[in-house]
Amino acid sequence: MASQKTELQPIVAILLPLLFGILMSVPACEAQTVGPLRPPPEGLAAQNDPDRKYDDFRDTTTFETRPMALGTATLGQGQDPSVLIGPTEIRAIVSCKGKVDRCQEKTVSFLIVAKTRNWSLGDLHEAIFAAGDIRIGPIKYEWDGQVLSRHSLVEYVSFSMSAEDFRKLIEAKKVKVQLSVYAMDFPEEVLRELRGMESHLVPSQDRKKKEKGAQCLDFLGAVVVGCVVLLVLWVSLH
Repeated sequence: MASQKTELQPIVAILLPLLFGILMSVPACEAQTVGPLRPPPEGLAAQNDPDRKYDDFRDTTTFETRPMALGTATLGQGQDPSVLIGPTEIRAIVSCKGKVDRCQEKTVSFLIVAKTRNWSLGDLHEAIFAAGDIRIGPIKYEWDGQVLSRHSLVEYVSFSMSAEDFRKLIEAKKVKVQLSVYAMDFPEEVLRELRGMESHLVPSQDRKKKEKGAQCLDFLGAVVVGCVVLLVLWVSLH
C-alpha cells in the first residue's frame, strides 16, 4: 500500500496544480475580452451587398439596401385589397459612427413606400412580423403621405427593430409583415438582400464576451474531466 501511494505521488503532484490552475482560470474566462473590430473577410459582402455611403460632415457610415418589392397585399381571409393598395417597396438601413465596414450591433431601420388610393396605412400604426414560428412586434411606426393626384397617393412607413430581432427575421425561411390591417409576403429575393445587410452588423461586445467565455469554460471543463479520468485509470491500474 505504501508503495502504491509512493507511485501515485508524481501523478497527484502534476494533476493537483493543473486542476488548481484551471479553477483560477474560470474568472478570466468569464471576463473574456475581444480584440478590435475587423472588416468582414474579402468577398463576404460582395453578394447582395447593401449600398454603403460615408458622410464626411457627420462622420457617419450608412448601409442601405435597394428598394425591394413586397408581395401583393391581402386582408383577412385572403381578401384582395389591390384596388386600395398597390405596389409596396421596402428597404433596410443601418447607420453608425465613423468610416467603417461593419457597424456595432444596434437597431435596423426600415422604410416602406406604398402606392395607395385612400390612405390605407394611416389608421393603425403597427407592424407585426411573422418569421416562421416567431412573432416580432407589434412595432409602432411613423407614417406620412403624399398626394400625387385625385386617386393616387404615396404612403411612407418607417420604424426600427433591434439587431437581435432582425437576425431572427432573416434566419426564417418564410416571412410576412402586417402593416395596419394589410398583410404582405417577403419574397425570397428580399430576404436574400436583407441577409447581405447582416454581414455589416457586428455582435455587441457583451455578446462576444459571453460567447468567448462559454467556449473557454467548455474547454476547461473538458480538461478537468480528462484529468479526473486519467487519475481514476491510474488508481485502477495500480
